[in-house]
Amino acid sequence: MFDNIITDDSIDMLLRQQDAKEIVSKEGHIGRVVFKVAEGIDAVYLYEVTDDGIMYLQRLSPDPINYGRMNDAPEAIKNIAYDIQNFKRAFESGVYNEFALMTENMNELQMKMEELFLMYHPDVEDMKEIYDAMKEMHKKMQGICL
Repeated sequence: MFDNIITDDSIDMLLRQQDAKEIVSKEGHIGRVVFKVAEGIDAVYLYEVTDDGIMYLQRLSPDPINYGRMNDAPEAIKNIAYDIQNFKRAFESGVYNEFALMTENMNELQMKMEELFLMYHPDVEDMKEIYDAMKEMHKKMQGICL
């Protein structure tokens, strides 16, 4: 019936083979919810509620972000409602396409930064130059937000 069945046991075994320090598997409920922001643009969220009643939330698109642990369901709903309201308003601003392009580039930059650090071991001067450029960009964004 299913050619590729994924189970906790098979994942745990593969992770143990990779020398996982700790594996904790819990029963829970995972939900995926999609909201229409605008024509052709959806906001997609993934939430998990464990048997212990702990809730985790992340936005998968349009700009992936991990909100992490929520105190309760109303907090998660509040975060999602706030997001949807702001994304709809941002879409109407006329610069949504630029925002989408920038966030895509930022996500790629984050992956490249990790690759740079883990695989290429850059020298301190190069890392400082990159960090200084990031600080300047952050400063520019803060100036716009005031």
